[in-house]
Amino acid sequence: MKIVKKIFDISLVGFLLFFAVNVFAIDPPTGLSIRHIFAGTPPVATAILEWTGAAQNYKIYINGVFEEDYYDGHPDPNRTWLNMDVPPGDYVYGIESFDPVTGDVSSRLEQSYTVPVLTIDPPTSISLSQTADNQVTITWQGGTASNYNIYRDNQLITSVSGSTMDYTDMAVPAGNHLYEVASYNPTTNTESIRVGASIDVTGVATFVEDCTNGVDDDGNSLADCEDDACLTDPACLPPPSEICDNGIDDGNGNPLVDCEDPACLGTPECSGGGTHQPSGDLFPIIQCGYNCPGIFPGDPNADCCTLCDAFETISRIINIILMFGFILGGMFLVVAGIIMYAGGASSGLLNRSKTIIKGVIYGLVIMLVSYLIVFTIIHFLSAGNADTLFSIKNGGFVIECTP
Repeated sequence: MKIVKKIFDISLVGFLLFFAVNVFAIDPPTGLSIRHIFAGTPPVATAILEWTGAAQNYKIYINGVFEEDYYDGHPDPNRTWLNMDVPPGDYVYGIESFDPVTGDVSSRLEQSYTVPVLTIDPPTSISLSQTADNQVTITWQGGTASNYNIYRDNQLITSVSGSTMDYTDMAVPAGNHLYEVASYNPTTNTESIRVGASIDVTGVATFVEDCTNGVDDDGNSLADCEDDACLTDPACLPPPSEICDNGIDDGNGNPLVDCEDPACLGTPECSGGGTHQPSGDLFPIIQCGYNCPGIFPGDPNADCCTLCDAFETISRIINIILMFGFILGGMFLVVAGIIMYAGGASSGLLNRSKTIIKGVIYGLVIMLVSYLIVFTIIHFLSAGNADTLFSIKNGGFVIECTP
């Protein structure tokens, strides 16, 4: 019993220690990242530490030596600390969360970082111009970098490649603005000193959109005919419609006149007077050629007859013959049955009815054999291209041209 009690006491103490460590322990910082910038004359480095933490009080260490306490009372967990005037060299930065009331300290988050010697040349000059409403173009020269960082009023607005020596800043608020350009090496995260200039942006209604130069002149991100200012400009109006029976080219963007112009396809003026109808409407057997160029010039969707249309027409003719053959055969079989029933013992009527039945059977056999012969010839004429010319449906009784 004493052994059980001792085990229970040890378990209880262990649980309480575990609870205290995991519940009341202060959360350590996470996600430490370090970068630096150069500023000043001569340029000196500033190391920028960024991390995430739920605590508001931190201890900062450099190379294992306590540097200072840091407090950030904002609810945003993203924290930033600057180490000014850092000489080139290797450093180990460390951060701990701590509770000033209890004195509890979290585990230390450390990261090594090297501040390089500044070897990047800044641009040698910068010029500014307002090229449209609320639009500023920055150009510069010089510098040795794979990128350039561009700042407006001390805020980084973009980074461009080292082969670029200009940038246009859109939607700039009216007023005076300071623009700066610095050479930047993203590999070493090194930035040169900035070269800057100021400009007064006059705002809206200073520039008028030119509707034909391919440039956004008024700075609203719309160029030429995309801009509402060009809605009534002659360069942006649609071309006039072609009049299909006046004998002239009405200037709709091509030199074609009347029915030669694709705009007139299908119009009454260019459809054979508007009186013809597709032959498929008049003659269901032949369903091609009714609007083939040269027969009815100007009709859309020219439908000239092809080899497949010939096969398709033969198929329709055979099907019509078979249809009427089976109908007539059925009628003659009914008549033969009536004669046989009414003739009774009369040998003459009985023989006549048998003759009719034999004739019907022979006729149907001849039609089916003819069907097989004709379709065999069609396959032979198609020279093995039947699959690409047409498809056979409804058990082989229908040929349809392949689109």
